[in-house]
Amino acid sequence: MGVHVKVFALGCIDPRFRDAFQQFIQKKFKVSPTQYDLKTDAGGSREIALKTTSGEWMLQNAEIAYSKHGARIFVLCNHIDCAHYGGANKFSGPEDEGQTHSADLKTAALVLKEKLPDIEVFAYLVHKEQRYREAFIFQQVTV
Repeated sequence: MGVHVKVFALGCIDPRFRDAFQQFIQKKFKVSPTQYDLKTDAGGSREIALKTTSGEWMLQNAEIAYSKHGARIFVLCNHIDCAHYGGANKFSGPEDEGQTHSADLKTAALVLKEKLPDIEVFAYLVHKEQRYREAFIFQQVTV
């Protein structure tokens, strides 16, 4: 009996966002915890966008999810105030930070689509809701 999943989800290792990311994937894509592959790495999709050795490793994981597990929906997720990017203070402001993450998400999506042309890719940038301690906003980035 082989493994079959609907979704491959790639997000950051930051524990502040991990639970919210998993809940989002399950609700948005209507999957149970056993119906998606989860890959977490520092910076989410950044290393894929930068085309580094680490990014190649992430792509290998994506290819395994595709060829061995049948995933055809790929979800990329970055978050604001990511330490791998240098934190929020590294940017001139929220707009600059958001644009940088959006650009990386778009580039990573293109790289994935080049390798696996028949997949759907969705990208999200997560913001922490300031009014609530554990509330997050998943802003879709058009890829």
